[in-house]
Amino acid sequence: MSSKKRILIFFSVFGIIIISSFLFGEKSKKRDFKSSINFVVHNKKINSALKLSLFNDKGKEFDLGYVFYSFDKIYEGDSLVKYQNSHILYVYRKSNDNSSYYSKVDSLNFEHR
Repeated sequence: MSSKKRILIFFSVFGIIIISSFLFGEKSKKRDFKSSINFVVHNKKINSALKLSLFNDKGKEFDLGYVFYSFDKIYEGDSLVKYQNSHILYVYRKSNDNSSYYSKVDSLNFEHR
């Protein structure tokens, strides 16, 4: 096989991979945009890269395609809410353990991720 043919095959495969990755990413963004989320943090774990994994009371991990880090102010008991067809995730926190009232403490925009 000639070197020109090898180069052409390499760039063709590379181009297909790049285009597929872009299309998959766009599809994932649209799915996340259309979903609604109401998630109460029951437990959190920090890995060696300082990334947070958030879990609900049933042990299900929060998965929206956004990475939280240890310096993000997400605590056990916080409620994460994303409304359908919105790019914004709201973080609500109870004022104290005996209260049923949550107040908004932060909002994160997913549009530019």
